[in-house]
Amino acid sequence: MSSPTKAPHVRFYNDDDGTEISVTKLKVVLPDSQSFVIEAQPGRDGSVVFLIPGANPEDKQFSQFIIEPGACNLFSVKVASTSKRPVE
Repeated sequence: MSSPTKAPHVRFYNDDDGTEISVTKLKVVLPDSQSFVIEAQPGRDGSVVFLIPGANPEDKQFSQFIIEPGACNLFSVKVASTSKRPVE
């Protein structure tokens, strides 16, 4: 009998005292006011979903993740807005 798959979860904690709370979503706001959301819903193969909110097909720009490797155990995440090219 296979063991049940554990649902992903997001924990927010205070580094000073280790206090933790469970949340279903965590919104990260970057210094340039761009933001993304980490959702506690299953992704592919047990992964966690990262989402840039507010994607609208009518917008003149779209946002995309920029992921930069730092070391074998860390990476940096930014959100960049790019203008859409007009369809010719």
